[in-house]
Amino acid sequence: MTSIYLDSGDSEQIRAAAEDCLIRGFTTNPTLLRQVTDDPLRHCSELLGKYDRLEVFYQPTGAYGDLEAESWAAWRLDPHG
Repeated sequence: MTSIYLDSGDSEQIRAAAEDCLIRGFTTNPTLLRQVTDDPLRHCSELLGKYDRLEVFYQPTGAYGDLEAESWAAWRLDPHG
C-alpha cells in the first residue's frame, strides 16, 4: 500500500487533500509552520480536531523554548492517545 503525506502546515491545502481522500496525513517542519502560525501546537491541535483520521508528523519548532517539552506536548495532541 502506498501512503501519501502532504508536506504542509497550510489549513486550506490540508483540507482540500483530506476531502479528496488523497492523503493519509501531513508532515510539518518549523519553516512550514512559521509561515502559517505563531502557535504551532495550537495550529496542529486544531487540524487534528478537524481531521482526526489523519496522521501528523510534527517537528519541534523551538517556538516554546524547550524542544523536549514541545515534543511531549505534540505527542499529547494525539486524539487516540
